[in-house]
Amino acid sequence: MIETESIFCADNKDETSSQELRKQAESFEQNGDHEQAIKVREQILLDSENNYGMKHLDIVPDLQKLADLYYQENHFSKADILLQRILR
Repeated sequence: MIETESIFCADNKDETSSQELRKQAESFEQNGDHEQAIKVREQILLDSENNYGMKHLDIVPDLQKLADLYYQENHFSKADILLQRILR
């Protein structure tokens, strides 16, 4: 029972951290600070890949949001790589 509780707490902590990062990224985006938003979105994507795997459907929104930011900052090759991953 204790082992289950500690796993649940760890998962809950990861979810809280993820939500906080998403709020932070959204704030940077709204303020037009795309450079900082990209850094946070890259971390969010890395966390999602670690939690779900590189090909899991749950990471698609994270891929899309980071690709959008790359596109807005004229990093077209980086955006293209992420968009290609979505299509595979």
